Amino acid sequence: RLSVDLQLSDPLSLVVNFNDQLRTAMRLGDNPAGHFTLGGEAPRLPQQGGYKISGEVEELALNEVFETVSSISQSFGGGSSSAAPNIAVDLGVQTLTLGSLYLKQVGAELNRLGQEWQLSLSGPDAGGLVSWSSAQPTYRAALNKLHLNKPETESTQVREVEPEPTDRSIFEAVPAVDFDVADLRWNAAKLGRWRASLRPAQGSVELNSIRGEMQDVELNGSASWIMTDRELTRVNLAYTGRDLGKTLESLGETRLIETDSLEGRVALAWEAAPWQVASDRMYGNFRFAAGKGRLLETSGGSGLLRLFGILNFNTLVRRLQLDFKDLFAKGLVFDSLEGNFLLEEGVARSVVPLTMKGPSAGMLAEGAVDLGEKTLDMQVNVTLPLISNTPLAAVLLGAPQIAGALFLIDKLIGDEIEKATSIAYTLTGGWDSPELKLLERQSDVK
Repeated sequence: RLSVDLQLSDPLSLVVNFNDQLRTAMRLGDNPAGHFTLGGEAPRLPQQGGYKISGEVEELALNEVFETVSSISQSFGGGSSSAAPNIAVDLGVQTLTLGSLYLKQVGAELNRLGQEWQLSLSGPDAGGLVSWSSAQPTYRAALNKLHLNKPETESTQVREVEPEPTDRSIFEAVPAVDFDVADLRWNAAKLGRWRASLRPAQGSVELNSIRGEMQDVELNGSASWIMTDRELTRVNLAYTGRDLGKTLESLGETRLIETDSLEGRVALAWEAAPWQVASDRMYGNFRFAAGKGRLLETSGGSGLLRLFGILNFNTLVRRLQLDFKDLFAKGLVFDSLEGNFLLEEGVARSVVPLTMKGPSAGMLAEGAVDLGEKTLDMQVNVTLPLISNTPLAAVLLGAPQIAGALFLIDKLIGDEIEKATSIAYTLTGGWDSPELKLLERQSDVK
């Protein structure tokens, strides 16, 4: 139902009501004013003149917001600030979308301050200020939080279906933005603080000067969203940091590792929009090098890892000096850990063997890690020190502090403990509880 009421008075006035969902009151003449409301709110003309948009919207696309804001700022941005009418926007958006991503319950308030425009965002998923000037249309976004939500795939569906091509209008509406987000999240994953410069280019959108701070890890690099004959997203990041375990926990992943230092590089791509990232469609390369740390135990390998942690006679001297950390701490302690993997369709395959050097054992692992299924299919070779010339009794007498642990191992393994110098086994199954199967044991290596 549409009603229009035009008052031929001085000044002219116009009142429009469309189904009680879009309502407008306007005053024409020397001191024009207008109020546009959404969602049923009754319009009220601003006393000081100017224009106001307010109300509630169920759903709004982010590219439509940018197009509207750009249109408003261009229409009312020219001339002096005293001559231009006041503009104010105060909207509540239940769902703000960008492709398959969305923000919930966003409050948006737009105001003009001279040649400057300010858009204030508030709500559970977004907060902060976006500003720009009529003379320089690059947006400056300083957000204290941005919590991006993406619908989860059904629990029974591990591999995602092929993504739909992105609407080109979304791609073409991407503006130039310099942003600083203090608390970026992707569903439950806490991504930390991120800064970058977003620039549209011919056939692509470039993300430059990326800097991310995720718990104990810093990342720097660039990314591209390309839409020519095919849609493609590319990401290149170098990273350094300390404890990778803290970062994994912030991402909602299992804390499989702890490190004192970390560095590496990631070069990944997927043929879809940036928000359509999925482990089963990524390809590229990633490598890393970690300093001292430990691989945390899982239920399938705790006993063997603990065995590796104490069967090195060369470290007994350190233990006799009351350093028992690497003996009793859960997991396998290492001095260095390095890996280099190629990723294709979500399966990471070792370029060179994953290499671990530690005080208790050396390890080489090669094979595949399925990031989508979260499974392992690897062969691991562990080298232990030859201790056949060091009778167990001498260890018990010289190191009574660890006699109990060694006595239990001796009862379980017996004379075989003196023969083991190299062990090869497979590691297969889920990340949290992989199956470990012994392949061979080489004895009496000279």
